Amino acid sequence: MQPDVFFTEITLFLRGFNETCGLPEGMLYEGVTDRPRRIVINSAASQTTMFQIIDSLLRTTYPPGKENFFHVLRSTWSAKHRELFNKIKNWPGNLKDIVIQSSNPELTLAYNEVVESVKQFRNYHLQLVTKFTVIPNKRVRNEHNAEGPDPFAYLMPLLKGIRDESAKSVVES
Repeated sequence: MQPDVFFTEITLFLRGFNETCGLPEGMLYEGVTDRPRRIVINSAASQTTMFQIIDSLLRTTYPPGKENFFHVLRSTWSAKHRELFNKIKNWPGNLKDIVIQSSNPELTLAYNEVVESVKQFRNYHLQLVTKFTVIPNKRVRNEHNAEGPDPFAYLMPLLKGIRDESAKSVVES
C-alpha cells in the first residue's frame, strides 16, 4: 500500500469516532455490540490492550502526562480488556523483581530479551508511523499551504518517549 493512500483514506477510519467527526456517541458495530463503541483518541495500535499489558508485566512506568494518555485510552477498551489489564497491573508480584531476586543469569537474559524485543517493535512502529503518517502529513500540508498547528506534531515525541521509557525496564546483570 502506498503511504499517501493509507494516510488520506485509511487513517480516516483509524482516527477514532468522537465529537469532532460528528459521532459523539461512537460507532455501532452491528453484530458485535448493541451499543455504540466510542473510540476517542486519534490512534489505532495504541488502543490495543497488548502494549499496555506488556508494559504492566515489565513494570514500565511513565511520567504523569503519558500515564494520563494511557488512562484515557483504557477508557475506550471493552470491560473484559480493562478487567484483564487491572488484574495484571494490580498483581502483587512484580516480574522484574522476581527476575532480580532470582539471581538467575538465564532468567535475566530472557527477561532482557523481552525488553529488547519490545524496544525493537517500537522502533519498527516509529518507522511505520514516519512512512505512513508523518511524511504524508507533511506532503498534504505543503500541497495545501496549511497554516496553524500540525495535528501530528505530538506523535513522534510521544512514541519515542514510550519506546525509551520501556527500554529502561532492563535488569542489570
